[in-house]
Amino acid sequence: MTSKWQGGVAGSGVFTNMINGPLVSGATTTTLTLNSVDFPDAGDYRYIVSNVGGSATSSVVSLTVLATSPAQDFTLDFPGAPVQQVAGNDWNTLSQWNPGGQAGDTTAYAQPGSHYHVVGGARLRSPVGAANTNFSGGAITPGIQAIVEGTGVWINSPDATYATNGAPMGELRFKHANPGTKLLQATGHERRPD
Repeated sequence: MTSKWQGGVAGSGVFTNMINGPLVSGATTTTLTLNSVDFPDAGDYRYIVSNVGGSATSSVVSLTVLATSPAQDFTLDFPGAPVQQVAGNDWNTLSQWNPGGQAGDTTAYAQPGSHYHVVGGARLRSPVGAANTNFSGGAITPGIQAIVEGTGVWINSPDATYATNGAPMGELRFKHANPGTKLLQATGHERRPD
């Protein structure tokens, strides 16, 4: 007789075998243990037992992980000055969102309803090579907000000191999935290709 636990994305109906490791034990016993449960552990689980006569599968059990912290205002200035993300960085780059420097996906799920401010003089980038993407926590409730501060006046690649009407502006860059195409840059509330 053999037995195994399987896990998968909630509601997908797709399961993979669980493997014992630092955070999982009992993957082939009647009791599955998940240590230090976090948001990636949320999903559907099932148990399968087999012998020479066939196999039986348990009902699906869903695990929901709830946020443990209240919503918060995050700003793109973790080292104490506006962060101008360089190529290859994005909203999940560590040591950029204040306070704490955590990745956007980490804080968005742990603190739903938060606001993320691209402060004047900062540049936020979307993930490289993504054909479609949501800003961190886009699928959670309550949702989060990304706020680009400034006047909405355009300039290509402003530096941290560039100001309009006396205030530096924030910049949001979206990348195209196709190599060789120009990026789309958004500042304030306007959008247009470079």
